[in-house]
Amino acid sequence: MENINNKEMVNRSGKVWAGLIIVGIGSLLLLRNFGLELPYWIFRWNVWFIAIGLFVGARNNFRNSGWFVMVLIGAYFTLRDIFRDYDISNVAFPIMLLALGLYLIVKPKNTSGYKKKKMEK
Repeated sequence: MENINNKEMVNRSGKVWAGLIIVGIGSLLLLRNFGLELPYWIFRWNVWFIAIGLFVGARNNFRNSGWFVMVLIGAYFTLRDIFRDYDISNVAFPIMLLALGLYLIVKPKNTSGYKKKKMEK
């Protein structure tokens, strides 16, 4: 019974995150339609890539590294859009590789992997 409650909590938290993201998007669109000057890059695909990466990370309690790769890719293209006058690829790609490497070194071990599930059976 306890395991079912944990699954319910995980499903509920995913719905809450999805709801918060949708409310945030709707609020930004409404503010833009009321005439508030928002930066142009907010509504671009790369910002959505960051949002989806953060959503996936939050959904999995940031245990997997796939979300981090999505955020890095989205951040690269967002920074490139923001700093159009400067060729950011000279510094961004090495910094992103450093960030990914440091993340892989520092991140905690995945304790909820295949071995743990196999032992429960």
